[in-house]
Amino acid sequence: MYVKLRRNLVRFSSDEHLKEVAQKSAIAFALKIVGVALAFGFNLVLARLLGAEGVGVYSLAFTIITIAAIVGRFGLDGAVTRFVAARASESDWSGVKGVVRNALCLTLLMSLLLVLVIVVSAGWLAESVFKEESLVEPLRYMALAIVPFSFLTLYARGLQGLKDVRDSLLMQSVLIPFLGCIGLFILVPYLGVSGATITYGLSTLVALLYGVYRWNKRVERYRHEKPDFPVNKLLKSGFPLLGGMLLQQLMVSIPVLVLGVWSSTEEVGFYSIAQRTASLIGLVLIAANSIIAPKFSALYQQKDMVALDRVARQAALILTLMATPIALILLIAPKWVMTFFGPEFANAWLFLVILACGRLVGVMSGSVGILLVMTGNERTYFVANLQSVLLCGFLCLLLIPTWGGLGGAIAASVSLAAVNLLRVRYVWKSTGIMTLPIPSFMWSRGKVERDG
Repeated sequence: MYVKLRRNLVRFSSDEHLKEVAQKSAIAFALKIVGVALAFGFNLVLARLLGAEGVGVYSLAFTIITIAAIVGRFGLDGAVTRFVAARASESDWSGVKGVVRNALCLTLLMSLLLVLVIVVSAGWLAESVFKEESLVEPLRYMALAIVPFSFLTLYARGLQGLKDVRDSLLMQSVLIPFLGCIGLFILVPYLGVSGATITYGLSTLVALLYGVYRWNKRVERYRHEKPDFPVNKLLKSGFPLLGGMLLQQLMVSIPVLVLGVWSSTEEVGFYSIAQRTASLIGLVLIAANSIIAPKFSALYQQKDMVALDRVARQAALILTLMATPIALILLIAPKWVMTFFGPEFANAWLFLVILACGRLVGVMSGSVGILLVMTGNERTYFVANLQSVLLCGFLCLLLIPTWGGLGGAIAASVSLAAVNLLRVRYVWKSTGIMTLPIPSFMWSRGKVERDG
């Protein structure tokens, strides 16, 4: 076993693709650590200033807007990363600029329509659906963030496609929670939950301005290149991704929405804080995906399946080892962790344990969702997400009316584990790559191993 481990380490140190992933993932991980600390601080301040009920109202508004923003982007997030990385690897800067420009134009039209719909229907949603009148104003303020948040995501994905991990993560993971922490102290004491939603919108706008500046700096030397990329090709890739991404977000959002309908906003607050805390386990996966996504796309474009297999499997093993310490803390001392947000949140310690288990399975599965998208298997990505959302919806409707937040945690954790294991299966069937960090004798070798 020692000899095999040493052989893998030697191979890792001599493999240029894995070295690039390791080096840039280290930068991404460092920034993500800062971002997670700031996000933890944001959630901590939010919980301390608003309490469980206020956090519940904020979470409902944020969940609705997040779903709307995904629809407004037409699922172009992954398509932007994929096509920017592919065109940049071929030095096609006209195509690179065309991908981002067309994605922004398509997103603007749909996002503005969604803003109007939500602002007009906020009263009906708050009073008739969630039976929470205090949701009206925060929801309308949060709706104004749809356009800047959608644009920010597309610019960040474009920078990610150019392997600019630093600026991509600064936009999404650092600037928003950093500015948000400051804004909460200023606005929440005077405006309550509405102040928190306004803070989010302003933080997003500032982060977007930074992203626009950094993108223009990256493509400035190619300003003579006229943006040119087929809109139909972008939409052809984006529409399947829209379904997949929307379903993935619904899997996260359904427990919150069902709790909002069948339970109290206080229970929503307990669940939301536990959910965000459990997501710390996925820190390493998100950080690595920032550089792994364009690497997967480039290797697939070059038809180097052996290198793609090696990067995917080794990365999954390393990510599992890195996530384990965080998972152990949350599983061993959940009540202690939850009391950071206030004494009342200690009641949700079991929510945290259950949700942490689902997150750990997700990390152990590796970057299977990204791998499906970057290798052109968008429809398979959609199918896996659809199956898991149906499972999540069924479990939520079955468990939440009786068990409340505990039922939501069980539904979310089981569904998250299911979707990742389904993706592992689909990746293995379509590419011959097994990403789970398990010994090779436990699964039959795929075509990549035989050909390699």
